[in-house]
Amino acid sequence: EKLTQFKEKNKTLSPDLLLSGSDLIKLGLKPGPIFSKILNQLEEHQLEETILTYDEAIKWVKNTFLKETT
Repeated sequence: EKLTQFKEKNKTLSPDLLLSGSDLIKLGLKPGPIFSKILNQLEEHQLEETILTYDEAIKWVKNTFLKETT
């Protein structure tokens, strides 16, 4: 029972990420250490509730990590 409570409590501390590595690859990023950086920062944004949706997460990655001119 304590383990279940622990898991439930930590679920709120570590939300399911809105994006995965495959999402980053679809955006044109190459797998590597940058993936950990992006996903860790995304998790922080989700905890702070500054990124709440998949679309917001995609937009944030594009604006922060992809230097597109479009």
